[in-house]
Amino acid sequence: MPDTPSRPTPEDDGYKEFARKMLLFEEGPTTTNFQQLVDSGVAMPPPDAIADADLTTKLWEVLHGLSQLRVYLDETDHLSDRELYTTLWNDVLRTEVPAIDEIGFNARVQLLSTGGEPETTLYLKYFADRQWRDDWLKEFPDIEMPDHEDPPYDRDRLMPRPADEQGPEALAWLRANHHVSALATNRFSTTADAVAFVEQLYSAGAAEVRIDNIMMLPNDNWAPYADTLIVDLPKDGSKRRALLELIEHVGTPDEDGGGDHPVFDAGQTSIRLWWD
Repeated sequence: MPDTPSRPTPEDDGYKEFARKMLLFEEGPTTTNFQQLVDSGVAMPPPDAIADADLTTKLWEVLHGLSQLRVYLDETDHLSDRELYTTLWNDVLRTEVPAIDEIGFNARVQLLSTGGEPETTLYLKYFADRQWRDDWLKEFPDIEMPDHEDPPYDRDRLMPRPADEQGPEALAWLRANHHVSALATNRFSTTADAVAFVEQLYSAGAAEVRIDNIMMLPNDNWAPYADTLIVDLPKDGSKRRALLELIEHVGTPDEDGGGDHPVFDAGQTSIRLWWD
């Protein structure tokens, strides 16, 4: 469902304009995400027309196209790339959506939250945590709860997300990424090199390392790529010093450290590492 912005009250100067836009959104013309993708230049061939070697690139082009429409997917890790593309092509992208959105809603599409029994079973099996499963059994004590299994794929953490959401944890994101050089290619030749650096950050005391400024580019076959890390600093003074020294002399970022911008401890809770 779309994220709803705060609504002006009738006393606000912009109320009439907001009401006009909401009415247009709710009662105006409709289209489909499928048609919007085609209109934006994304070719949408039938699943059977795409060779296995080309399927992953096409899927990520579609995911990028959806993010440009502010449409974000969840709960896809139970599906292979071909299964997901097929599901999108046949079903999800055919749903009617407002053709005009002047407000700028974000739409979250959760593939297993339709309420159907097969979808609910898959959600309980692959995605529900222990608390959710316990609560579900209390609510429906007669159901047969499936054993938990880790989903067979690791895609959801790589999915495009709204700009105002916190980025994903760096190690998990890098390890799931199929890009050969998923982080700051000019600094880390391979994804494995980037993984090694993030592991060093954690060993030196980083509280958490997150990926930021994720992009998907056609010359990279639309694979998720980033040029920025956000490093949460520890409170311990000695660990902070060791971590900042590592960042300055090993990470050599182009901003907030390196060159004319040395890394220093200003009491900050995190530091942004960006490589041009």
